[in-house]
Amino acid sequence: MTTLLLSLLAMAVAPLLDRAVGARPRVAGFADGLIQVVVGGILLVHVLPFGLATAGWPALFALGGGAMVGVLAHRIPGGERSAGALAVLALLLHAGIDGAALATPDTHGHDAGEGMLAWAVVLHTVPVGLATWRISRQRAGAAFAFGLLVATAAVTTAGWLTADTVFHGASPAALGLAQCAVAGALLHVLGHAGEGLPRRPAGWGGLVGVGIVILLVLGDPIPLPHAGELGAESALVTLLLASAPALLLGYLAAGALHAFAPAPLVRWLNVPRDPPEAAAPAHAAHGPVARLGAAARGAFVGVPVPVCSCGALPVYRGLLARGAPPAAALAFLVAGPEVGVGTVFVSVPLLGGEITALRVAGAVVVALVVGLVVAPVIRRGAPQPTPAPRARPEAFGARVRGALRFGLVDVVDHTAPWVLVGLGIAALAEPLLAGDAMAALPGPLAVVAAALVGIPAYVCASGATPLVAVLLHKGLSTGAALAFLVTGPATNVATFVLLRRLHGARVAAAFGGVVTLVAVGLGLAVDHLLPALSAPALHATSLQVKGPFEIACAVGVLALFAAALVRNGAAGFLEPLLHPHAHADAEEGRGGRGGHEHGHHAHTHGGHGHGGHAHGE
Repeated sequence: MTTLLLSLLAMAVAPLLDRAVGARPRVAGFADGLIQVVVGGILLVHVLPFGLATAGWPALFALGGGAMVGVLAHRIPGGERSAGALAVLALLLHAGIDGAALATPDTHGHDAGEGMLAWAVVLHTVPVGLATWRISRQRAGAAFAFGLLVATAAVTTAGWLTADTVFHGASPAALGLAQCAVAGALLHVLGHAGEGLPRRPAGWGGLVGVGIVILLVLGDPIPLPHAGELGAESALVTLLLASAPALLLGYLAAGALHAFAPAPLVRWLNVPRDPPEAAAPAHAAHGPVARLGAAARGAFVGVPVPVCSCGALPVYRGLLARGAPPAAALAFLVAGPEVGVGTVFVSVPLLGGEITALRVAGAVVVALVVGLVVAPVIRRGAPQPTPAPRARPEAFGARVRGALRFGLVDVVDHTAPWVLVGLGIAALAEPLLAGDAMAALPGPLAVVAAALVGIPAYVCASGATPLVAVLLHKGLSTGAALAFLVTGPATNVATFVLLRRLHGARVAAAFGGVVTLVAVGLGLAVDHLLPALSAPALHATSLQVKGPFEIACAVGVLALFAAALVRNGAAGFLEPLLHPHAHADAEEGRGGRGGHEHGHHAHTHGGHGHGGHAHGE
């Protein structure tokens, strides 16, 4: 009853809040950032773990299904009037779900309606009620807006009153799935909060929200269904302390590579040795030996460059526009996202030196095979004139400042959400999966499944590393882990779309097929030839006493992530995670325009300018 009354009160005060914060966008930004992080944190560290513990992996599908309902609702065709009516119906349906969630029995034995999910609903009602009042008043007047708030309150109350009937006798698994579905819907709503508000105040609000979520987790730990496994909090601390020194070193190395890499490195990659013939097949100008050499140059440049998939796509298009051999461009497209200085440094402590070496070698092999096999299918146009390179700052101090800004600001802005998601999922997987959960899959089937799972998804190489470390600890074979690490960063829906637009469906299919087959072959070979290969034992790592150096590095990494949150705001901080290819898609929609591709983040410039601007602005 308490949470229901507070939820109704939050809707009732929406007009007053609108008047209070309407002229204070900084206050509104701080409040939205705080609510976004607190509500999102509660859903992810309280509701989702319960769903996974009671219903298993279907809880993830319930979470995604709840989010997709909101996404699809925005895409239903219709005029402004129909869209408005649909929005009202969706709002009322959402209010009924909220009311039921307020009365749903809590996951940890608290009284009904007084659990974490109920408080998350109350908190998110504040921005939802405020947005409902603002938008409806602007479009239909104050009377309609007031009536809509009253109707929303009534439907919420009805949902609360009927929840006992709906959930009477429901199993814990059913409750977990229901709560995850509600959580997905709330996460979608949170993604639209704070639009148009100043980012920095929202970032400070989000930072305060992080502190609140940490206190909530400490007071109500994540459940541990499997005895003998580490708790989520312990696993998170272990993974963070183990990877923090490598993360800092990787960020500094990425900045140094960006600022001090010699410009001839990219010119060596970017200029073909033989002038291509317009509209002629690539193999007309280059034989297998020449293609292999070009692919080797592309892989050599791509391996150390700190570029992820969203940066590699515009770089790839820019290389082709400047006349680079298709084999070199394709090899860069594969090797660039799969490994980099930061990824290598993080892999060593979490996966071990041997698996890290296999990861780098696998990326190079896949890049060479893709360049050799897929390049002949591509038809090339005449290269565009390459503009004069930007002047390199001569002063050593200017280069150092540029290196620090790129490594500790630009790269952090893009990778921080991925690293946190990777650490978070790995920390949740440790207590929620049995110690031999992955060992039940037969070796060859596990390799094929891991490769196929990585194909459509966008996976950041650095963020995937802690998750793979935990899955190896749970019995996943080394070959399966390698197959996932090869296909995940290099292949995704956006990559296939770009290749199809530029070269046709045949090239896109060939690219995906070659990457998958080589990844599976490498994984099977590793499992057959090196069956005893394993990653560092997670439990043993957790028992090792960490010194001041590891703790200082962890504090430094968290400080960099906190600065990124404040700098970009809660929504901006998550932008690389939620819309990793938005900017690349926008550039593709403009047709490239001479190859002037600009990555969404400065990290996409890792191959050019004074870092060797590979996409040749």
